This record gives sequence, C-alpha cells and structure tokens, in this order.
Amino acid sequence: MSSINATNIISLKDFRNNVQKYADMVEDGDTFVVMKRSEPIFKVVSPREEWEEIDLTDENDNGMPIEEFKAILEKVIAEDENGRRHD
Repeated sequence: MSSINATNIISLKDFRNNVQKYADMVEDGDTFVVMKRSEPIFKVVSPREEWEEIDLTDENDNGMPIEEFKAILEKVIAEDENGRRHD
C-alpha cells in the first residue's frame, strides 16, 4: 500500500472540480486523502490496490467446495503474515 504524503492530500473542492483527473490518477495507482476544513474525510484508492481476486471456480467453472476455499484462504493469510506475495 502506498504511503500518504503532502502530494497525496487534496481538498474536497479540488477533488470535486477535477474528478476525472483524479480518477485517471487513481487508475494509474495513485492514492489520495481528501480533506475538508483541515480534516480528512475519505481516502480514494484503486480497488486493485486494496483487493485481491481469488478464483473460486474449478476447471469446469463450477463452484469450489468450502473446505477447499478455506484451505486456500488459510494459505493466503499465512503468506500475508510472512510478508510474501501470492499470485
């Protein structure tokens, strides 16, 4: 996750007036904290930065048994705790 610095902080008015510019920047991986009256009110991030997709289908595009899903989820959590990336 990217850290927040002064260049990542924008005013609500600037965000509102330049939504498309910031949407394009977020799509490219930038993250912003939007401020109103010197207070942070929300953070704008790409879903790709915060979320990770896990394929829950088998080779025939059928759903996965819960036991298999739990095993995969436990592996992902263990890898995250060890600081490793899972692809």
